[in-house]
Amino acid sequence: AESNDDAQKTTADEKPMLLLRSCPARRRALVCALVWSAVLVTTRGFLLATRPALRTRGASAPTRARAERDTTSKKRSGGLRAPFRRPADDDDGAAVVGQPQETTTTPPAQVIIDEKTPDVDLLRPPTETGREAWPFWPLVPIAPYGYRKTIVTEIVEDEIWAFDQLQGTLYVQVPVRMIVARGGQPNSLLCYCPVAPTRECVELLREVERTANATVTDVVLPTLGIEHKAFFGPFCGIAPKARKWYTPGQYTFPVNFTGFGFVGQFGATAITESSEIPGFEHATLGPVWPPGAGGFAETALYHKRTKSLFVVDVAQKMPRSPPEIVRHDRRALAFHARDDVRDLVDPSDAKTLGKGWRRLALFALFFQPAAVDVVPVPECVFQRANNAMKGVFGWFDLYPFEWNNRRADKSFETLARQKVFVAPILQELILNRDPDAVDRWLDALAAKCGAFDKIVPCHLAPRIDCKLQDLERAFDVFLDTPDPIRSSIFDVDDLQGIRDFEIPLIEVGQIFPRPDPRKIFPLGATKATRGAFGPFAAAGPRRQARQRRRRAAALEAAAASDGSHRTPRSSSGSGRATRAGWPARLWKNGRRSPQSNKRDGDARASSSS
Repeated sequence: AESNDDAQKTTADEKPMLLLRSCPARRRALVCALVWSAVLVTTRGFLLATRPALRTRGASAPTRARAERDTTSKKRSGGLRAPFRRPADDDDGAAVVGQPQETTTTPPAQVIIDEKTPDVDLLRPPTETGREAWPFWPLVPIAPYGYRKTIVTEIVEDEIWAFDQLQGTLYVQVPVRMIVARGGQPNSLLCYCPVAPTRECVELLREVERTANATVTDVVLPTLGIEHKAFFGPFCGIAPKARKWYTPGQYTFPVNFTGFGFVGQFGATAITESSEIPGFEHATLGPVWPPGAGGFAETALYHKRTKSLFVVDVAQKMPRSPPEIVRHDRRALAFHARDDVRDLVDPSDAKTLGKGWRRLALFALFFQPAAVDVVPVPECVFQRANNAMKGVFGWFDLYPFEWNNRRADKSFETLARQKVFVAPILQELILNRDPDAVDRWLDALAAKCGAFDKIVPCHLAPRIDCKLQDLERAFDVFLDTPDPIRSSIFDVDDLQGIRDFEIPLIEVGQIFPRPDPRKIFPLGATKATRGAFGPFAAAGPRRQARQRRRRAAALEAAAASDGSHRTPRSSSGSGRATRAGWPARLWKNGRRSPQSNKRDGDARASSSS
């Protein structure tokens, strides 16, 4: 404060900040302390996650003996179950197709270590056998680091298989999926969006090849995401004779090299409009280029044999129960199932796992959902003494969250009841910056891939039963609206955590500003009617424009194939435009009038257009 008046205006909350600003040495010391604390927490958490032996250090003698006994008793049979079949339900969830079977004795229903702590056997890291090891994890250092379990399920019988692994940060891990499908050529397979080619993954892929009597002939990299393309090069090494396809616009980080040799082998082919992948049609969204480095693009493939659409991120569906790959390691589910640090949870309870999955999903999509309150660091450290599950989850026994159960369940229910939705981060920070690119992609889907009846995404639910109209509504909810801030299928408070990043990202040049809705929507178009899907179920300007373009394209195609068809006329000077651009005077009760049919010499006067 430079004067007495300014000093009197300074509130009590501003005095500590003024003290910090006036003391650069204190500010530097505080920053150093925070940085070193973060380094120590990350290092210890990584060691506990990647080295199971450290979890028994300091434990009691019975606990260490039991851990050694369980490790030596879990012997893998080494054989693979064949033939492949659809998963069946059992006590532990869906049966896994083609997985090695463990010959272990059935443990008791519940083993209590002491009076306060539940059975930690269910919360120990999975036993490493070397088959799940991924030695190149430092290239993209994200969880689960060097341990990549693979589970295979059959999406369409003898046609499409899903290879699921885990991917995320800390205890927020979601399924990442590679899709394997029969190609258009005899005895051929296509791999869409490869995952880490661990020894287990390669063995399961070879089992699929033997069962399908086919070999991998095509490998497709459909996205620009570093967390996906880091596996493309190593995966191409296990299929050296396969054709390699990649989505244009690839880049490297933190140094952007030109060319494509960095993510795959030389000889990879960019997917263009003229590219022909046997048995598939494709449509590429983007690239959506921000002013800075990076970008977003995604290539969707349409599998003609099964009428299935393969996507990576643009379309998702939230499963109500945790997927099998997430249940394989229950630590993340049990970690998030706690209401606060004093809560004690049972990892063998299905309700507990479901509760943890709901919260994990909210973290994965919204980063900081409105249902959770983050505990300040000093208070979190002091609450560590009251942790009811010490030594179970690692990370210095810290739990910096306090949950509002009612609000969390409401937010998750909003996600789960959607037939298909676009990920919130794509809605808020990427796709709404270039809605014209989305329209072009939807038009390409309608022209080449519009007959699909299911979507197979690379995250969350493995199958979405929907059609093109459902997918378009998912985009119109946030693109075809004059008020994109308030009109969303998601809770506005949940989206606030993502929207807080918008202005900083625009200032550093990583994303575009939002387009001005006044240039698209007429004045006064601010009200929305809530329908069966979202706030803007009625057709907006963008959807109407898409419908006009497609009707005109259909009539042009019909005119090219049959010369007797009339060419659509302009609506100017001939009344209101209806039915693919035909003047209203030529229509009567949804059919062309006999007068116009006679003029055209069309003998089918009673047929509908």
